Amino acid sequence: MNRISFALLLVAASAAQAQQGVTRLQCDGTYSDYVQNIRDVPTRGVYLEIRKGEVKVYSVPAFGTNEGTIYRTNRETEASVCFILASNDNLYGCVNRFSGEINLMKQSTTDKNKMDSIFLGNCRTAKPLF
Repeated sequence: MNRISFALLLVAASAAQAQQGVTRLQCDGTYSDYVQNIRDVPTRGVYLEIRKGEVKVYSVPAFGTNEGTIYRTNRETEASVCFILASNDNLYGCVNRFSGEINLMKQSTTDKNKMDSIFLGNCRTAKPLF
């Protein structure tokens, strides 16, 4: 499937789910923790639920628990949804609506020019297995 077809499929699926009030995404990528000197660990099974005004992140070290961590959206455009943790503005991220690319960042509390942790990945529409 070429990129344009995939992007159109992602947009159509997102539009259909947006009408229902929630978009569910499954993401795979890499996780890095610069404080612990951990680099580019393959990370699978990250799950997001995107609703109007919030994004719930599951199963990413430092960013989401198994029960889900709720972020509030702070910028929504035609191309992306960006969000920030209300209780800690050093945790934030964005999802590209067309490519599915996601980035989650944990900014250092001691040096605002550095990141403590990063998750970079790609998301697709989540579908139940059974």
